[in-house]
Amino acid sequence: MSSILLTSDGDIDLSRRGLSITTDLQTLAVQQIRGRLLLFLSEWFLDSKLGFPWIQTVFVKNPDLTAVRLLLRQAILDAPTVSSILSADVSFDPLTRILGYSFEAKLVDGGTLAIGDGTPFGFGNPPVSDALAAIILEMGFYGLASEDGATLTVE
Repeated sequence: MSSILLTSDGDIDLSRRGLSITTDLQTLAVQQIRGRLLLFLSEWFLDSKLGFPWIQTVFVKNPDLTAVRLLLRQAILDAPTVSSILSADVSFDPLTRILGYSFEAKLVDGGTLAIGDGTPFGFGNPPVSDALAAIILEMGFYGLASEDGATLTVE
């Protein structure tokens, strides 16, 4: 399995004066999962069924943590490099309105990948189009990602 190498910002890595290909399974898994979680549901005009339902399930008052946990598990399992989820946790602080998640997944080669609070994943601030940012602001949602990149903040 191989793919075009992406930077931590999700851009194509052109640092070597051309396309870089990666065959490292952990890198592929991170890129696949990151891509699934950073695409908002209905954001891509060619297929409105693609994406993660952040606005519909997470950026709501009193999110259903069971539903969020199941959706995150499914998004992770949809990555071709992931064979199973070993652990998954979702936490929500209603006072600060911070939702955190972490998980450990078993990869198809038998290795593991841990992502979430305290684990570098490189989410950073997701690239949000001006139109989507306007919708999010209009709905009253601010601060899409925290410094660790794995915690979404909704105020």
